[in-house]
Amino acid sequence: MPIKLTNNIRDIISSLSDLYIERAVYLVGGTIRDLLLGRETKDLDVFVIGNGVEFARYFQRRKGGRFILLDEARDEARVVLGDLIFDFNGGISIESDLARRDFTINSMAMRLPSSRIIDPFGGRADLRKGIIRAVREENLSDDALRVLRAFRFKSLYGFSIEKKTRYTIARVAYLLKDIAKERIKTEVFFILDPSADGEAESSWHTLKEMADMGVLCEVIPGFSSLEGVPQNKPYGDLVHHSINTVRALEELKIDSLPHPEIFREYYKNNRAVLKLSCLLHDIGKPQTYEVTDGRVHFYGHEKVGVDIVKGGLRLSNEEISIITTLIRYHMRPHLLASDPYYTRRAIVRLVSVCGRDTPGLLLLALSDAVASAGCIGDGLQRIVRDATEVMTKKEKMKKRLITGDDLIALGLTPGIIFGEILSMVEEERTLGNIKTKEEAISYIKRKWLHSQ
Repeated sequence: MPIKLTNNIRDIISSLSDLYIERAVYLVGGTIRDLLLGRETKDLDVFVIGNGVEFARYFQRRKGGRFILLDEARDEARVVLGDLIFDFNGGISIESDLARRDFTINSMAMRLPSSRIIDPFGGRADLRKGIIRAVREENLSDDALRVLRAFRFKSLYGFSIEKKTRYTIARVAYLLKDIAKERIKTEVFFILDPSADGEAESSWHTLKEMADMGVLCEVIPGFSSLEGVPQNKPYGDLVHHSINTVRALEELKIDSLPHPEIFREYYKNNRAVLKLSCLLHDIGKPQTYEVTDGRVHFYGHEKVGVDIVKGGLRLSNEEISIITTLIRYHMRPHLLASDPYYTRRAIVRLVSVCGRDTPGLLLLALSDAVASAGCIGDGLQRIVRDATEVMTKKEKMKKRLITGDDLIALGLTPGIIFGEILSMVEEERTLGNIKTKEEAISYIKRKWLHSQ
């Protein structure tokens, strides 16, 4: 496993050769890990004997770029140089720096300008074997976010967490409650979407291990309530079903769906939040659990689930919009699929209410079906086919036939009703009942003006 430096990085190292005479400078941590794995890296961790912030300022003056002070108390600074990011840290010795790091695969260094690896904790061997091992137990309890980083590396590389480290993680997982939600959300999204940090790997098996070790319950509010709850399925509780829904999504053959490019594009752009929706789509079931005539029911669980999710991870407004839409309407495709007489209007309204998240809703419904029954029924396949047809038709009708100005010209008073009218016109248009602006105006006059 020889180390390889890109020409860009090699040139920068060479150009700073005179600095190595003044002090010891090392590439460290994740930089060495990725270089040994042969992965392209644009994030370089640099450790210097002495003051790291001072060295970073000197580096920036010599090479240009942008200096960013990260944490003066911890002697941390960053220099952004083109598409490269250099994170600097200082200290008294490289040995003490490596000893405080999280895992052995991140506790290696290379003193510049040589390429000799300093590896006091056997990180190179663990990297070769695909093992995630804590440098010291106390390093995980000192910063509990490192617990999630273990699963992040597992999801990204497909590595296994060694036995003693697993025990330590289970023991200190409760400390995650004291970590800022923003930091937790970042790591959870890396686990759900490892492609954002490199190559794409599946994450369902990582989520299962997190659940088994009590970690998911600490980072996903309300997730612990799913444990042991039956759900009219052949086997497993809601935890099992939720993780299996993520698995079904990851294994779904998108190319077999109608207009697969629609679903492929949505999945690519919303992978993490879509998986999170799969994981949490039934989060409202424990609060709505009831037994009637010997059968378990969860009436209204989707509405309760939306409220729970809003108070959970620190998501962006766009992420909250997506996940609440998917959870709120995730039962609608199943209900339509169970009705052999559903109308095209019902499909149009489903697509209208979910808008650009309709592909995500259908992917969630398909994954839910596989996780529940092991297959996708004919009814749900028809819903997906009909909804996709409506989506493609609406995509071709981006420009509205009627605007608010047209409604004002007809003598209508602006207000909430404008949105209702415009939506109804587009619905009739999608159904093929209206084709021109003149027909739309006639429809409005007939339905709204004559009733006033």
